[in-house]
Amino acid sequence: MTQRSMAEAVGLNRSNIASYESGMVEPSTTNFVKICQYLETDPTVILTQDLSMTMTQVEEHAKDGLTPDRLMLQDKLADFIHMTNDMTKVLEGYRTLWDLRELSDDNAESRQLRSSLDDILHILSTLISNNWALVRSIQPGYSEEE
Repeated sequence: MTQRSMAEAVGLNRSNIASYESGMVEPSTTNFVKICQYLETDPTVILTQDLSMTMTQVEEHAKDGLTPDRLMLQDKLADFIHMTNDMTKVLEGYRTLWDLRELSDDNAESRQLRSSLDDILHILSTLISNNWALVRSIQPGYSEEE
């Protein structure tokens, strides 16, 4: 798809498309709807996503069957996986610290603190397990990064 072919299809000049693509000008509502129809894309998708890809990138992804919605979901999933990996590292760090710490102070306040920390570590561990289960349900065969 070229700027010229899109422009011809929606009744605009190539320079209009170039201006829209560069962000110098925004299309009128009418032209925006025409472009959405040409791209066979719901206007809401375009209005709610970062569409900073070049036309070449859009074409390449379209050939692979990746719609802008799918690309956005893949990016969000990658962010989710990254954050889950970070949480896993934090949990492992706290567990190691907790295991190495000398707990010679055995008063009621220390026992309460240890109990609360154990509860927090258990909750974090459960959250991480659920995150990985969600990732594997979306991407079967995915294994947690070491």
